[in-house]
Amino acid sequence: MESKDMKNLRNKIIARFIVFLCLYLISQTTATLSAQPKIENVRFYQGKEGAVLIYYELVNPYNDVFDITLEPSEDGGNTFILVPKTVKGDVGKDIVGKGEKCIIWDVEKDYPELKGENFVFLIEAKDKMYDLYYQKGLGAAGKSQWIEAVSAYKKSLEYRPGDSKAENELKFVQQRQVEEAKKKKYGNMVLIPAGEFTMGSDSGESDEKPP
Repeated sequence: MESKDMKNLRNKIIARFIVFLCLYLISQTTATLSAQPKIENVRFYQGKEGAVLIYYELVNPYNDVFDITLEPSEDGGNTFILVPKTVKGDVGKDIVGKGEKCIIWDVEKDYPELKGENFVFLIEAKDKMYDLYYQKGLGAAGKSQWIEAVSAYKKSLEYRPGDSKAENELKFVQQRQVEEAKKKKYGNMVLIPAGEFTMGSDSGESDEKPP
């Protein structure tokens, strides 16, 4: 017959094992949740010749294959009726890998007269298990975002697809700093802050120019 002391010892061991098991399951659940794929750090700029460059980071711990969709809005995200057709880069079906990605949208070709101050970009990533969303805005939806005037950079800044995206972005920031220094000295920098801007070109056919 088991003594009282042995019963107490056995109960303590069982209780400690249950606590350890619960803590282990909680830690594993937390690790699994933190390791799930996600989209983060979305930002966008107006690039050369009317294109918009949308950067995002894809956290993809399991090397899943995603279908990436870009959905623009011109009214702060209330509606997403714009359909980007002329896109390239890390968008569409079978996007793999992880880290920084880039989508290039030729806005001028798709919507030559598009302008506004409240643009929002929604990036969606889908695979068999996950459906991820990330929304980033300009104007009322995100005043910290900014767009550079491409006319100030055409001669001195080029987006080079052969370089890494990090190198291109570093060149972009360095050139912006140079232009800001020129502005202080000569007052001739063209900078478009968060607000209304025109996506389009003053050159070309008359019916394709911005209003």
